[in-house]
Amino acid sequence: MRGAARAVSLCVVLACSGAGAAFAADSGQPAVDPNTACATDFNVIRIGSEPNAVIVQAFDLPAPFTGTITAYGHDTKWTGTVGRWNETTWYGARESSLIVQANGPIEGVEYAPAWASCTFHAGAHARGGNEDDRDVDRPSLIVTNPAPVDPATCQVPYRSPGVMRTPDITSPRSDVHGAVRVAVALDEQGAVQFTRVVASPGAVLNATAVQAARQSTYRAAVFRCLPVSAGYVFTIEFPSG
Repeated sequence: MRGAARAVSLCVVLACSGAGAAFAADSGQPAVDPNTACATDFNVIRIGSEPNAVIVQAFDLPAPFTGTITAYGHDTKWTGTVGRWNETTWYGARESSLIVQANGPIEGVEYAPAWASCTFHAGAHARGGNEDDRDVDRPSLIVTNPAPVDPATCQVPYRSPGVMRTPDITSPRSDVHGAVRVAVALDEQGAVQFTRVVASPGAVLNATAVQAARQSTYRAAVFRCLPVSAGYVFTIEFPSG
């Protein structure tokens, strides 16, 4: 008998332990799909009581964590080029991360990868209950070149994407089980544009997982008071039996 699959409505925000190194350009990674290049989890986490430094995380990137970081404060922005980062794996998710430091409190971060035309955005938030709190050896990027920006004065200047409603899901096979992670590319209104399977215990589950991800309803992302396109990782657990 086929079991009911469980849609886990979450962004994977697990930090990873241990030291890691950037993978090389000739590591055999497939070509980057421009439709889903930025369809993954991107997080900016405050470091305790230090407002001028944040952890920047990106998960399961399709290419090395290279490009430009722009950190935004209340009325100033700073920029820097990613040269070093930490890469580790935690619960099957590959985390690329670093610490960004500025000469002022950081409210949000924008990442423009060197290998795609899309852009990642995230507001800084305190570490949540489902985020790993172990120490990780991350290199630091000091952003400079301060430039004035208009303050973000709306009531909710930053909002991460999220899933609001998921369909009922039935597993297509009782003998294949585990979690399927589907990266979803959302437009400025939170509508699904493209998807790609990030990880799966079996290809037979992929079509069901992708259909569930596409049929779900999402909350649009906001960055400095403006709606922005975003990536979200939709995880579906197919039980055994």
